[in-house]
Amino acid sequence: QVYEMRTTYEFKIEGDKEIAVRPCVTSLFYQLYDSPVDSQLWVMEDSSGQVLSYGSCMHHADAVKLKKGTYTVKLLIRHPSRSTLEKLKHIPIEINMDLSEKLACQVNSRLAAASTPDLKVDAMKKKVLTRGTAVQPFHA
Repeated sequence: QVYEMRTTYEFKIEGDKEIAVRPCVTSLFYQLYDSPVDSQLWVMEDSSGQVLSYGSCMHHADAVKLKKGTYTVKLLIRHPSRSTLEKLKHIPIEINMDLSEKLACQVNSRLAAASTPDLKVDAMKKKVLTRGTAVQPFHA
């Protein structure tokens, strides 16, 4: 007998520009034969339930350009053990979003240049970067 678990993740896109989005269950990705589960499939829907994209644990799905709104990713995981599924009930999902524009990032060759009082606060704009995000270097 094989059991299944369904989880739902909701996220919002804000702003006026479309943004390319690609969901990924990182902890299960690229584990076709070594996967701790029998199967893993996801589907991304808009607020009216229209399917926008779908994927699995092996290949990145194509990015989908989304406008401002609320979206849902539904994840289906199957396994012969209920206890294994129970351990995965809070599995995180990664929503990769392409940057709409390049970010400026000041790079310093000396620690003192990056520290107060040498740091020019007005030259820095607050941006939050996630792991794996690439930026172009900024030279003052």
